[in-house]
Parts: sequence; C-alpha cells; structure tokens
Amino acid sequence: TLDPAAVPGARPTATKPSGPPEVNPAPVDRKGKTDQELAAIAQPTAAPVELTAKKTVKGGVSATITDMTAVQGVATGIGEVAGPAVRFKISVVNSTAAPLALDRALVDVSYGKDDAPASQLSGPDPAPFPASVAPGATGVAVFIFAVPLDARDTVTIHFNLEAETPIATFAGRAPAGNKP
Repeated sequence: TLDPAAVPGARPTATKPSGPPEVNPAPVDRKGKTDQELAAIAQPTAAPVELTAKKTVKGGVSATITDMTAVQGVATGIGEVAGPAVRFKISVVNSTAAPLALDRALVDVSYGKDDAPASQLSGPDPAPFPASVAPGATGVAVFIFAVPLDARDTVTIHFNLEAETPIATFAGRAPAGNKP
C-alpha cells in the first residue's frame, strides 16, 4: 500500500465522524499542470464517515466497508509480522455508464490516538480488487491489517480510488478480540 505519510497532506489526523457526512472536497484540477506542479498538490481527503457507512467517492461511485472481523494476521511477505489484525471487505459500487478501473485503487489503515500506520498482512484470505468493474456492478476486495488489540477504539481506513478523486475516509471502532 501507499505510505500516505510520504505524500504531503495525504494522511489526516484521525477524527471521530460526527453529524451528517460533509460534501467531498473538489477533485484535483489536472488541466494545464505539469507533472511537477501536480506532485506538489496534496490530494484532498474527504471528511470521515463511520466504518460501516456508505461513502460516495465520486459521482456514481460509492464504497462501503463490510464484514470487519478480528483475526490472527498471517505474515508471509518480507517485513510482515504476524499478530492481532483486522480483516475487512471494501465493496465499490459502479453506478455509472462506463467501466470503473480499480487496478490502481489503494487502501491504508491507521489506528490509535496518534494515527499510527497499520501494516498490511498476507492473510488470512486476502482478495484484490478486480482490475475493473462493469457499469451497474460491484467490485469487492478483502484486506488484512495489523492493528494492536489495545488500539481498536480509533481505526481509520482510507480508500484512494484515483489521484484526481478525494480520498474516502472511514473511521470508528474496530472489532476487539482475536481469533486464533
């Protein structure tokens, strides 16, 4: 996953969602800008919604976090450390008239009052997004991130569909406990 801390302005501090969802910030205007100018523009981040809420990502596209459970994370990749983790699905609905590319979509997770970045793990049973989603269809992916048991009161999930679109933010309490 992308380390948003390496991109200026990409990782907001975790805040508790409250009241009705705010309108997404305007997309990044890419017209007439050089790659260097675009690199200097922080990608906007939408106000957080509850972990289980449906979030409009852009016109005709929404995302929802579903099936979040506590698991024992499996580490098979370089640098991964097995341990307490959360496993969740992200469902992306394409209500537009055109196929939706998901091959560049990114997900990252942070937790705790210090908004510490969570490490993505190899299992159990991850599933990547499909490369694209047909009009009227839903694309689903499954992610596993290491989140300490004592830091699950404040978990933030960022879903980054594309560079031009504000980052969708989900925040709330993740399931406690840990399945062996």
